[in-house]
Amino acid sequence: MNIIDIFTNPVILSMFAGSVLIGLLISVCASLLGVTLVLKKYSMLGDGLAHIGFGSMAIAAVCEKLFGEKLGSYSLLISVPIVIAAAVLILKLDEKNGLKGDSAVAIVSTGALALGYVVFQYATGNTTDVCSSMFGSASLLTPSTADIITTVLLAAAVMTIFILYYNRIFAVTFDETFSKSSGIKTDRFKTVIAVLAALTVVMGMKMLGAVMISGLIVFPALSAMRICNTFKRVIVAALIISASCTLIGIMLSFLIGGMPIGPSVVIVNLILYLLLSVISSRKNEN
Repeated sequence: MNIIDIFTNPVILSMFAGSVLIGLLISVCASLLGVTLVLKKYSMLGDGLAHIGFGSMAIAAVCEKLFGEKLGSYSLLISVPIVIAAAVLILKLDEKNGLKGDSAVAIVSTGALALGYVVFQYATGNTTDVCSSMFGSASLLTPSTADIITTVLLAAAVMTIFILYYNRIFAVTFDETFSKSSGIKTDRFKTVIAVLAALTVVMGMKMLGAVMISGLIVFPALSAMRICNTFKRVIVAALIISASCTLIGIMLSFLIGGMPIGPSVVIVNLILYLLLSVISSRKNEN
């Protein structure tokens, strides 16, 4: 396939346009939450929720097998309460049981990953779903109407909540102790951050793969921090970087047959991060 085919073949153009729409919505939400998670040192939370997302997709696959393909079309909605509950559980384990954040993530995420594999292996009888669920499908498919509607609704919810509570999220991110003394209910807004991260993971795991979505959350934020030094500028830069890398990754996936979108997007982000790291290091030396 070449770039001319994408824009001249109606079928391929439909696939490409649907993927771009979903990809851009995911990249915007991932960039917003990624900066907060990295600065809050919650990067592992995004990765852990991605593993939990894999387990939720296995449960959705079972539901599809038991109740028909129509229910399977709304697998993202099935995953939403599962991943949100896991995000809240991780925070509670961290707060109430004295577990460090990475330990709480490891307990919940590895359990979900193991459960998800067992479900795919024995309940659905389709082991090929394991690879596609973790890394994204290698075949080019037109996103279903249900997927597009679900992604639009989830993205609208994430962006609306983030904008409405931007000042409180900003305060909790940079100085939790001061925020608490100022009357901000920090536990509540830490939960808000975790829930928004969960929604972002759910949005991205079907197209990008449950494992790959964590890369889209972390890499743009780290890249933006290489070139900007204020919270707002980092968020804007991360948004631009995330959207650009997603577009390039989707394009590469369409041009290179058999290349899943998830790894393509993450590789582009990785290359950009390494380039910006080298440039930033040389500037600091001078």
